[in-house]
Amino acid sequence: MTSTSICVHCAHRVAPDFHFCPGCGHILTQQPLSTSIGKMIFIFLISFCFAPMGLRWVIPYLHQKSPKAKFIGTMALIMTLTSITITIITVKVVMDYYTKLLDPATLKTLHFNY
Repeated sequence: MTSTSICVHCAHRVAPDFHFCPGCGHILTQQPLSTSIGKMIFIFLISFCFAPMGLRWVIPYLHQKSPKAKFIGTMALIMTLTSITITIITVKVVMDYYTKLLDPATLKTLHFNY
């Protein structure tokens, strides 16, 4: 004999392993997020290559009970923050280079022959 519960929205009987109520479609429990190797690679690539977009997966994966899902969320956060840091440092170095190159004192020392 299986135990059942009742949907709080429509009073339909539901099995404990149901994620949705078959009567009204109300979400009963959240489905676990995918932790497949393909999904991991996708999340890690997005987190590193398109940094801010990686944050979209951090919170949902960190809230999962599975240690593998928590690992994916943690790594997505680390990769996103690393990518943002690298981008900021790179932009600063490039801006400093061009600021120095275009400094009026530096331009006066250059001789242009036309």
